[in-house]
Amino acid sequence: MTRLAAEIRLDMMVQARNRLYVIGVALALVLGAVGRWVFPAAALPLAISAFYLLFIGGSTYMFVASMILFERSEGTLEAIRVSPLRLGEYLLSKVTTLSAFALLESLIVLFVAFGIGGYGIAPLVLGVLLLGAFNTLAGIAQVARHETVTDFLIPGAMMVMVVLQLPIFHLLGMWTGTLWYLIPTRAPLLIIEAAFRPLTGLEWAYAVAYSMLSLAAAAWLARRQFLLHLVMGGRDS
Repeated sequence: MTRLAAEIRLDMMVQARNRLYVIGVALALVLGAVGRWVFPAAALPLAISAFYLLFIGGSTYMFVASMILFERSEGTLEAIRVSPLRLGEYLLSKVTTLSAFALLESLIVLFVAFGIGGYGIAPLVLGVLLLGAFNTLAGIAQVARHETVTDFLIPGAMMVMVVLQLPIFHLLGMWTGTLWYLIPTRAPLLIIEAAFRPLTGLEWAYAVAYSMLSLAAAAWLARRQFLLHLVMGGRDS
């Protein structure tokens, strides 16, 4: 078994032990039921996109922050410093497991609320994976400088609500303008929308290119913050 595969297996065990899967599946079932019984059929695509941004993207961000804080308190991160596991493999395991689980949650919401058919599954899968990966990396970058949940809670919540989830206003048509497209989560959200409506060529070009650019920037920042605050103990290089 490779180092990455072993770390993915370990992460999944820890996530299951901390009831992440139980909580996430229960939340997805509730959101799917709300979508099915509260919103009319014509509004379901909009409701589902909003659910993905607010709840699934937000929970992925908070889940990875909780995992990092737990591993820090348990001394796991100290062991990683002297283990053969590389930092890139450690971060990739978090991105892989949490993005995959975000996809599972999103499909549960979709099937419960919408049933099977009437949408494009490929763009939805791509958009959710990109959204999950970005939120995971953003969560790692944000939590790296904090040692306790109370230290992280306010700045972490502010990052989610004031920055990453702002495109909800654009999605709902409450606040229009091109500046919304500068927010990184708008790009994968647009790909998710492609599951329910056709996108123009320009929209596709923006959504894919900006998603990849944002993901690369988030990966660089997460790695830098992790090295600075969790490996080097806050000493800049």
